[in-house]
Amino acid sequence: MLNSTFEIEIIEIGWYNGEKSAPYDRCAHGYLKVIIGTEIVVKPDLWLNISASGLHLLRTLESNHTKENQLFRILLPTDGHHLNHLPEDECVTIETEMDNGYNWWIEHDNSYVNLTTESNTITKIKIEEYSEQIIQFINKIEEFFSKDIKKTIPESEYDHKGYLMFKKEWRKTKNKFEKYK
Repeated sequence: MLNSTFEIEIIEIGWYNGEKSAPYDRCAHGYLKVIIGTEIVVKPDLWLNISASGLHLLRTLESNHTKENQLFRILLPTDGHHLNHLPEDECVTIETEMDNGYNWWIEHDNSYVNLTTESNTITKIKIEEYSEQIIQFINKIEEFFSKDIKKTIPESEYDHKGYLMFKKEWRKTKNKFEKYK
């Protein structure tokens, strides 16, 4: 029998400095709870960058994130202060100042995904179940953004391009896996 529990829940969502930063803060922040197998791997005790976490999780729908081949340093980071990219890049790198946050490892295995927690507990779930949880999480983030005021777009060409690249990758990956909502 598969130990197939994977749940991700937004406990609270908001802006880094509250409502006063809403026009300038392009990332949602908040508290999450994540259960893998029987283990609570994310307790709602760290204020996380939910937008960066969302893009990271979207990327794991197609790619492995393992100790040996990490897609990023932290899967669910507390910060994400800059979007880095080179001219030939199709994707941004979310720069973080600290290694605070939560990590677990994701490895695709045919029609399953193996989730390995930092305590080395392995949970195997169907890719459809994993994808469904990620897409539901993404939809909740988008619902939060849809209720908010218009965002101030970065003025510098470099930051503007990074912002648009983030949004494009988000939409493209979400649309590809939307069938799992």
